[in-house]
Amino acid sequence: MYQQYFPEIKSNSVVIVYEGRLDAKSLVFIKGLLEDALDVVFVTKNYLVNCLQSSSLREILIKVMKRPKKYPAEDRLLRR
Repeated sequence: MYQQYFPEIKSNSVVIVYEGRLDAKSLVFIKGLLEDALDVVFVTKNYLVNCLQSSSLREILIKVMKRPKKYPAEDRLLRR
């Protein structure tokens, strides 16, 4: 699904897609990782699937992927 948006994005960001559920401990770990890696966007598989149906979620994904350094770690953790 990410590859579908890649030509439109033209970005050097790194996207990590996660298929599982995130518990509280995992969220703390991932947010810490994102604070250190400003070019990384963490996306759950469910968020990507929802992007196929929701243009607003898709716009958020593309916006964050284009300029990940502009967003704090919390905003680069896309889940739903």
